[in-house]
Amino acid sequence: MAFNDQGNGKSPWDPNRNQPPDLDQIVNEWQKRFNQLFGGKSGGSTSRKGPPSYLLVLMALFLWILTGLYQVDDSERGVVLRFGEYSQTTTPGLKWHIPWPIESVEIVNVNVVNRFKQQTTMLTSDENIIVVDLVVQYRKTNPTDYLFNVRDAEETLSEVSEGAIREVAGKTELDFILTEGRSEISIQTQDLIQRTLDEYGTGISITKVNLQDANFPLQVEDAVQDAIKAREDKERFAFEAEAYANDIVPKARGEAARMVQEAEAYKAKVIADSE
Repeated sequence: MAFNDQGNGKSPWDPNRNQPPDLDQIVNEWQKRFNQLFGGKSGGSTSRKGPPSYLLVLMALFLWILTGLYQVDDSERGVVLRFGEYSQTTTPGLKWHIPWPIESVEIVNVNVVNRFKQQTTMLTSDENIIVVDLVVQYRKTNPTDYLFNVRDAEETLSEVSEGAIREVAGKTELDFILTEGRSEISIQTQDLIQRTLDEYGTGISITKVNLQDANFPLQVEDAVQDAIKAREDKERFAFEAEAYANDIVPKARGEAARMVQEAEAYKAKVIADSE
């Protein structure tokens, strides 16, 4: 072997022999091999150089960092989770968190009033069956408690509301529920729902409970309506009788008083004539 043939075609006296290889050259070589491996062109003299690999890494890192930006509106709160565990609660504005998979954000609206309607069949204190349509309005005032203290806050609220109206109606007579008691029952139910939710730590505040409708099941509605009509007729006849009595009794008393006075006058006249 010749003294200047070292297996790489370079002279041992070449000043660039011991210098490290060029990074761009290495990247280009790897790009050529990658293209050849997947059926691409070998990238001869007509191939176009791609950006260096470290620039690609920096661009990917920059884009990954940008995914951590998020916006919190005035009516919202951001709950930051780090590896699924609560980290912090953020206030309105443009915020940033460590991007996924390290951190994630749950946005909770704390000002909007949500509502749901529930229909429940129950027994009153006088053992009558009644169907109640209940409308509950609520807000998510504590985002952390709302997300973490119970598995499903809405489902918990539904079950608590049903239990509360059953308890209140179970201590109330049917007539009171159907007539003037709706407002009072709504207030009692709202108070019971809120106390139970506070015990569970759901982070929900009840703004209003409406007893929208209370009626009988369809199977017995006709019979109950007949009974109600009979009761109303009874009350109407009683009022009419009382009104008649209030009219006739004073007249009868006045007539009796007049007759007594006439008798007294006749008695006095007879006595005077006799004397």
